[in-house]
Amino acid sequence: MRSACAEGKIAIALEQRRGALFYQLCTHLNWIDLYPINPHSLSSFRLTFFSSRAKDDPKDGQLLEELLRTHCDRLRPYQPALTTERQLDLYCRQRRSLLGLATKTELKLISTLKQYFPVAVDLFEAVGMKSDIALNFLSRWQTLHELRGAKTHTVRSFFYAHNSRSQTLIEKRLQQIGAADKVTDDPALIEPMVLMTKCLVDQLRQFNQTINEFDRKIKGVFKSHPDHFLFEALPGAGEKLAPRLLSLFGSDRSRWPDAADYRWLIV
Repeated sequence: MRSACAEGKIAIALEQRRGALFYQLCTHLNWIDLYPINPHSLSSFRLTFFSSRAKDDPKDGQLLEELLRTHCDRLRPYQPALTTERQLDLYCRQRRSLLGLATKTELKLISTLKQYFPVAVDLFEAVGMKSDIALNFLSRWQTLHELRGAKTHTVRSFFYAHNSRSQTLIEKRLQQIGAADKVTDDPALIEPMVLMTKCLVDQLRQFNQTINEFDRKIKGVFKSHPDHFLFEALPGAGEKLAPRLLSLFGSDRSRWPDAADYRWLIV
């Protein structure tokens, strides 16, 4: 294909701005002009000729070719952003994806604990079950029987060691432990649940560690960008939002002259 366009470039339209195909084509921008088409634009173009709203890949391929062939002057070819901006964008997206997985895992842990050890969920309702104190607690006491077997000063020392030193909060937690009712004594239920809890706790530890690593990488790349101070100064833009805004807007404003284009970038 490359030899067939020795005298110029070929134009390719596709309904995506990321993914294996898009990244592969981006390595050949010296002889390919990529035209990422907004899915909403293609959908509107499809409705012009087909009212059923049914998606069909071969049909959509033909519509993309026709849209590019007849309206190439109204479309903008893809222009890659700076390396730091593309790196920052992917860091932010992967972090968000990982955070979503961590949240699902936390919900699974809560569901598991409520079936045999619900007081553990109540103890850490304010900080969440993926907090370090909750995960360390479950690593040490995995059942109500084990927790009841611990001495009061041992449990109190645990909270102190994890910077939870409010006497009121500690006494409340100790009262919750003392008043907790057993859900079941059936080992057929408890033992599989304990094994699942161990697995979920280990997963959440790994998620937390990797998310923290993403945060360090994002901070480093963000600070290396010459425009970082502009986004840090935006009201309400903290350590998490400012890098995402920078990766979204970038430094080349000419790439996205229409504000409506940014809505597609966020998806």
